[in-house]
Amino acid sequence: MKVNLQNKARSLRENNYEISDDIIYRWSPRQMTGEVVTLEELKALVAAGSWAPSSRNNQPWHYYLATNTDEAFSDLLGSLNEGNRIWCKQAGALLVLVSHTKAEYKNKDIPTHSFDTGASWMAFAIEGVRRNLVVHAMAGFNKEIVRDFLEFDSNSVIECMIAVGKPSEDISKDKVSVRRPLTESMTLLK
Repeated sequence: MKVNLQNKARSLRENNYEISDDIIYRWSPRQMTGEVVTLEELKALVAAGSWAPSSRNNQPWHYYLATNTDEAFSDLLGSLNEGNRIWCKQAGALLVLVSHTKAEYKNKDIPTHSFDTGASWMAFAIEGVRRNLVVHAMAGFNKEIVRDFLEFDSNSVIECMIAVGKPSEDISKDKVSVRRPLTESMTLLK
C-alpha cells in the first residue's frame, strides 16, 4: 500500500486561503521505509531548490548528498545526535545544506546567504512532498564533525542536515503540526 503524506496533514489542517496543497500539507514525519532514494530523485529536489530567488542571483546554496548505499551515509549518520540517528537509519539519503558567504564575483560578502539558502530549502521541501517523499531538515548534529568530513572553507556555513526517504505506513505515529493564528505572525501597519 502506498502511503500518501498529504492525507494525514489534510485531516488536521484547514486551507482557508486556497494555498497550494504542496505548501499547506507539507510536513516532516520521521517514519521511512529504508528504501533507496535514487540519485535522479535527489537531483529533482536539488533542481527545484535551484530555482529559489537569491540576492543578485548568487545562488549561495550547495547540497552535499549521500544515499544509504554510500559510505558517506554512515559518516553523516554518525554525526547526528542520538535522537535523530535512531530514526534517520531508515532514511534513503542524507544531505548537508551549506550556504556560501562570499559571491564568486569579486569575492563580495552575501549578507542574505542564509535567507537565500532557506528559500532553496523550501523549494526542495515542497518538491519533495509533491513527489510523496519524506523531507525532514534537522539542526541536531555535530557541525564540526561534518565540517571536517566535507573539508570546505571558512566562507561556508552549514545550515542544516536533511533526511529524505520513502514514507512508511508507520507515519501514523508521527504528529502533524499546526500553525499559530495569522494574528501572531503579522502586524498591519497604518
